[in-house]
Amino acid sequence: SALFMAGYAAVTQSDYFRTKTISVTGYSRLSQETVLSQAQLSPGDNLLAVNLQLVRKRLLAHPWIAAARVSREIPETIHINIEEHACMAVVDLGRKFLLNRSGKIFKEYEPKDPCKLPVVTGITYSDLSLGIDARSRAMTHVLDVLRISRAKGSIIPYKEIRQVHWDPEMGIRLTIWNNKRTIKLGVGQFEVKYSRL
Repeated sequence: SALFMAGYAAVTQSDYFRTKTISVTGYSRLSQETVLSQAQLSPGDNLLAVNLQLVRKRLLAHPWIAAARVSREIPETIHINIEEHACMAVVDLGRKFLLNRSGKIFKEYEPKDPCKLPVVTGITYSDLSLGIDARSRAMTHVLDVLRISRAKGSIIPYKEIRQVHWDPEMGIRLTIWNNKRTIKLGVGQFEVKYSRL
């Protein structure tokens, strides 16, 4: 045991295993400095003493990071690859939250966040998915409309949608940015309705 402890101490304090390079990939909204600060890594850290699982958990604690992979390359490199959340819309529940393309809320909306996103109204807290339950009828229809609008050549381009309102009786109603025109889509068969339009 003593030999093992002495060997571990020697290896984790050896200058040979000092980190010289930390490569960060997959970021666009965040900066490399932000990712490294969140990971709490810096050049000079002992490569073998770094707890990769702990670094990954720190990264996932950042609201913009959806997935993270951390690996080491002996003798001197740590690789970090992240995947950021892709914004789909802002959900207004009295307080505003950002919705990703999977239909999950991942952070509260702030003024510095993307401003020209469709605002989803009419949704309640009970319509939100926590990741383990199925999507509600309301959220399924909202995401279907946004997905169709994102398709190339859509008659109602995604970037032109100002508001997506859900009404349990009347279904989906869109408001367009430029002329504030309202388009009533109702419930279901949205691809057919887009085609007719």
